Amino acid sequence: MKKLIVTLLALAAASFFLGSCDLPGPKPDQQIVFQIDAGYRLDFASNPRIISYTDGVLGLGYEYKSPELMNNPSERGYIAFSEDRLNFTGHRKFLPGENKGPGLLLADGTFRRYTFSPEQCCFISDYSQDGTVFVEEDGIRHDLSERDDCWAGVYTVFVDGDGGVVLMYNNNVEDEITGKETIYVRKAYSAGDGLNFVFEDDDLLEIKDDVGRIMSMADPNALVLDDGRVLLITMYQDQDAPMPPKGRTGDIYGFISEDGGRHFTSLGVLFSWDDFKEFEVRSLNDPKLVRLDDGSYKIYVAAMLPLEQGEDEEYTYIMVSATWNGL
Repeated sequence: MKKLIVTLLALAAASFFLGSCDLPGPKPDQQIVFQIDAGYRLDFASNPRIISYTDGVLGLGYEYKSPELMNNPSERGYIAFSEDRLNFTGHRKFLPGENKGPGLLLADGTFRRYTFSPEQCCFISDYSQDGTVFVEEDGIRHDLSERDDCWAGVYTVFVDGDGGVVLMYNNNVEDEITGKETIYVRKAYSAGDGLNFVFEDDDLLEIKDDVGRIMSMADPNALVLDDGRVLLITMYQDQDAPMPPKGRTGDIYGFISEDGGRHFTSLGVLFSWDDFKEFEVRSLNDPKLVRLDDGSYKIYVAAMLPLEQGEDEEYTYIMVSATWNGL
């Protein structure tokens, strides 16, 4: 079982010399451990998104991969609701604009949501005073023409301790010799209002495998913890293993930042495809984090399963989850 128990040692030395002082921030005995929840949350479901969380009710967006919608991708956007974050009901299609999510709460109390526009080669945005009614804004937020070949994959945004907005996104770079792609997590930053981003890092995580190869960290999703640190999760597929559905690979990695997202330290594998014993999981994709009202944290992630035993090419998705009790 690939389970990592992470002991965070920051401030340990300071606590030793200051005796019983109750210092803010991480303590030596804190651990980040995600335990897999039994069963599955949704059937025929992939691409989770946290759409809403109001009065204890979670709205989880997903792509509904039912057989009758196989040839109708525009009809697959759905949302379901749960009070216990395990059992979901009320499945319905997205309302107009709902698939963009709730928007990011900015330091001034207003909201902004960001969208990658391949046509305009940039990130654009919508703005809202109340988080309900959004208006499309003019101009671009982050230009992708200079370094990113007009492409951004999965992305995530959060507000740091200074009130600035951190944008992290995937970009795929193809090796000219091997033809294989390396997936990087890149970073841009906007001080204050979240309108104008400045490119800061083309390989934020700088993580390599045992033989020195850059590890492709896909599907970044970040959340600011209660103590101000930033938890980032990604998905990694072993490049030496056959790709799903023929092979079985897909680890959910964790990274922690104690400086608002400027630098991240690897926590290793939080959980993996082979930690699931109820299902024959071939891959894990698109993990998403949410903080719950009781202070715990959940990861929702799509799990690829074979439709029938022995059929490598035929597969489906279910939504599964894992929980950390929090700080």
